[in-house]
Amino acid sequence: MNISDRIQALRKARGITQETLADALGVSRQAVSKWESEQATPDLERVVDMCEYFGVTADYLLRGIEPAPEGRPAHISAQSLSVIATALDFCVLVAAAVWWRLNVTGWACALALMGHAVGLTMWILSGEGRPRWFPRLNVWLFALAPAYAVFFIGSAYLSGGDAALFIAAALYLIVCATVSVKFKK
Repeated sequence: MNISDRIQALRKARGITQETLADALGVSRQAVSKWESEQATPDLERVVDMCEYFGVTADYLLRGIEPAPEGRPAHISAQSLSVIATALDFCVLVAAAVWWRLNVTGWACALALMGHAVGLTMWILSGEGRPRWFPRLNVWLFALAPAYAVFFIGSAYLSGGDAALFIAAALYLIVCATVSVKFKK
């Protein structure tokens, strides 16, 4: 199929005459007839006008390349991402509590802090439309940040320095501060 066939197919698909198309493009009916019968080729300005009129791309009209099918990109809404991050925060908090109970306190703290950091990072990356309830629930209720993080940094320092705990707590403070700043905007 060449450009003349595509012009004719688009015109017929719209159910319009050559004269109607010619009027819409500001040319004569004979010009449209010549385009469709391969006696002439439309100039660039008319190609652009036809693309707008028929709602097709220039690639399609000139070369016959079909545009990629339009559909919703695989995108998770900010609301869904916030719910997932909240569930992650809750699960990590429960897992950390179990580890704490088993006397693996350093790693329990590190797990809790890292889990919260990941959840908060998900919220930050969720972009526009993120729910305003998320920081209230995840930063201040679940984590009791930043006092929580300061306590664990102090514990790590006083106990001889569990490196995983110290790194997790420092990362967590940075993420909490970022969330707090973004939430105020």
